[in-house]
Amino acid sequence: MLFEGEKANKLLYYGSTIDDVRQLLSKQRVIEEQTYKYAQTRIFSRMTLSMCEILVLASNGYPNGAFSLSRQVYEGLVIMDYLREHSCDEDLIERFFDSYNISILQLCKRTKEDGQQSTHIEDQKLEDYTKKYSCFCDAKGRFSDYWWAGKSFSFKKLSNQTRFKSNYMYKYTCEITHMSFLNSFLHLGNNENDILIGQSEEGYNTPLWFAMICFADAMNIFSEVIDENWNEVIGKAEKCIQYFSPDAPNMT
Repeated sequence: MLFEGEKANKLLYYGSTIDDVRQLLSKQRVIEEQTYKYAQTRIFSRMTLSMCEILVLASNGYPNGAFSLSRQVYEGLVIMDYLREHSCDEDLIERFFDSYNISILQLCKRTKEDGQQSTHIEDQKLEDYTKKYSCFCDAKGRFSDYWWAGKSFSFKKLSNQTRFKSNYMYKYTCEITHMSFLNSFLHLGNNENDILIGQSEEGYNTPLWFAMICFADAMNIFSEVIDENWNEVIGKAEKCIQYFSPDAPNMT
């Protein structure tokens, strides 16, 4: 860890909150089946891993990397909330799981186009899925990234149908994630526009704050899914949000 004193204490508290979630998750009995509960468990577990990665980057002086990963946490929240609103739609849940297989098959097809080898069986499976979900494909039989939610669904369209519509923070994470000339100037906490090639002691609050806001909302959704009381750890998450907010108080 790069920091000491009060900053270090806040980061340790942040880490203990994530560890509490991991402990609660480890007690879950996971059944691998195409159900709403299993879908939410997979998404929330991946978000938890992203939170671990964000903390490591931020606490070691790499806020931009942490902020780019916070995008995953927000996107996970949006998907969880959309599934929550359609938890009784068995056809949508089936499409959600099939989207994984289709993504793998599409990757195989792209590698074939690049001169690699895919099997006839893979090609046939993709063709079968395309026929099964033809009403969700475009005119060329292609699937959009979020086709399982509706034909030609983009992430923006998906988020607009949840309680967590895309906002300026998400757009900022996108700018941080994708390399561009603009991104070469964007560095959290770097007000002097210096060319940084290493660690920074500034800017770590923003990714931790934004990621925990999304993670806390996801905790609320997941606690409903598993029908357990997560009030204690959600309370810790809310304190983390306060500690890393733009007007962060001391821990005392």
